[in-house]
Amino acid sequence: MKKAALLLLAFIAGQSLFAGKVKSPLTTTWGERVVFLGDSITHGGEWEYYLQLLENLRHPGSGVRMVNAGVSGGTAEGGLRRFETDVLSRRPDRIVTMFGMNDLFGGLDRIPSYTNNLRKIVDAAAAAKVPLTLVTPTPYDDWGTSETEAGGASERRNGVLTAGAAACRALAQAKGVPLIELHRPLTEAVRTHPADGLIR
Repeated sequence: MKKAALLLLAFIAGQSLFAGKVKSPLTTTWGERVVFLGDSITHGGEWEYYLQLLENLRHPGSGVRMVNAGVSGGTAEGGLRRFETDVLSRRPDRIVTMFGMNDLFGGLDRIPSYTNNLRKIVDAAAAAKVPLTLVTPTPYDDWGTSETEAGGASERRNGVLTAGAAACRALAQAKGVPLIELHRPLTEAVRTHPADGLIR
């Protein structure tokens, strides 16, 4: 991912996670440990870094810590398998999870499995009594290339990711858990500025 996309991603998430002084389901509290569970986008550590910076600037000395539990190439199924060892063992006060890029690479027939594994992660967090926030997956990274012509591979992949984002929204609503919407604004940014290589 290009830095511009990471900054945009962190800004959007930050508006939800740090929604001012009034406590909401998405607002951190002093001293919280927030564990991020995801794939390579999380594993890279950059968007959590920007969120940590945002928190430190907005609330100096708050003691809020962003903890990375991402694994490159990871899926929701893998995240579920390592939930206890990689997430709960870190004693989180809050969990933020984003999967989809690897789960949905195979096509629309992967949506049920993706949704089912996300649901199990939500249920595991609920059983542990740890608040969890779902994040819609980002779009695929090469809009604006010849591959994105009608019927091209990138268009198909982004169609699946859009369906996955819709499934993530529906799950959040069904389970009554908070949602950070990244898919729509990042998709719009990449479509509007394809030559800028916002995500790559």
